[in-house]
Amino acid sequence: MKRKAASASKPTKLSKTYQTTLFPFTGKPAGRGAFTNKSIRICSWNVNGARAWVKKQGPLQFISENKFDILCLNETKIQDKHINKMKSHFKDFPYQYWSCSKAKLGYSGTAILSKSEPINWSEGLTGHPKEGRVTLGEFDTFYVLSTYVPNSGVTRLDYRLNSWDKDLRKYIKDLQKIKPVIWLGDLNVINLDIDIYRLKGNDKCAGATIEERSSFWKTLDIGLVDSYRLLYPEVRKYSWFNPKDVNARDKEEGWRIDMAVISHNLVPRIVDSRIYDNVLGSDHHPIEIVIDNN
Repeated sequence: MKRKAASASKPTKLSKTYQTTLFPFTGKPAGRGAFTNKSIRICSWNVNGARAWVKKQGPLQFISENKFDILCLNETKIQDKHINKMKSHFKDFPYQYWSCSKAKLGYSGTAILSKSEPINWSEGLTGHPKEGRVTLGEFDTFYVLSTYVPNSGVTRLDYRLNSWDKDLRKYIKDLQKIKPVIWLGDLNVINLDIDIYRLKGNDKCAGATIEERSSFWKTLDIGLVDSYRLLYPEVRKYSWFNPKDVNARDKEEGWRIDMAVISHNLVPRIVDSRIYDNVLGSDHHPIEIVIDNN
C-alpha cells in the first residue's frame, strides 16, 4: 500500500485542514514554559546507550554548537543511579527529566532536557511496563512528548498494535484537548515508501510492515502531521542505519524511523524539520524541529 506524500506548499499556505483554530494563541506568557528566542529549536536523538554516547567525540560538541532549546534523548539505557552524573554533561540545560526503565535495567529510557523550566512534566504510559519509554514536558503553548516506541521484533507485534499504539494514541488525543503536541523520538516505524531505501524485501521486517504503518497512520489521523515529510515530500534522508551492515551508510541503505510529529495547529509555526545525517555518535542520527516563537 502506497500512501501519498504531503503537499509541498509552505506551512502558511496549507489547506484549512491544517489551519485549525482549536487552540488559538493569544500571546506568549512570561515565566515558566516560555522561551525568549525568535524560534524554538528542539532536537531528538536515539543515543543507543547514553553512558557510552557521551564519551564519543562529537555528540556533546554538536549539541553545544547548535544551541538547542530542548533536547530529547531516547534509548538512554541508564538507571536512576546514573542520572546525576549524566546531568553533569549537559550544564547548558538546567532543567532535566530522565525516565529510566524499572522493568529491565540498562534498557530503553527517555529524557527531556530544557533551557526553560517546563510548567509540568510526567513520565510513563498508564497500563504499560515501566520501561521509561515516555517523558512529557508541558511548555507555554505546546507539550513535548519524548518517546522510544517499542520495536515489534518477533514477539511484540500484537502488543505494539493492540495495546501500545492504541493507548499512546488516546494519550496524545487527550493532550491535544488542552494544547498542541510535539511528539519526537525513535518511533520504530516508517511512514511513506520513500522513508526506507527499499520497501520490497523489507516489508515483513519490524517497522516496515503494513500493519505497523497503518497503525501509525491512524495516529496521524487524530490531528497530527509528520513535519519532515510535510516540508520535504520527495527528499530521501534516513535517520537509522542497520549496525549489522557496516557498509549501510556508504550504500545509503537506511530507514527514517526517527520523527518529529506535530499537531495540525502548530503547522503554521514550522520553520524547519531536519535530519542531521552527517552527525555520528549512534546508529541513529539526530533530528530537529524548529518552531516559530512569535
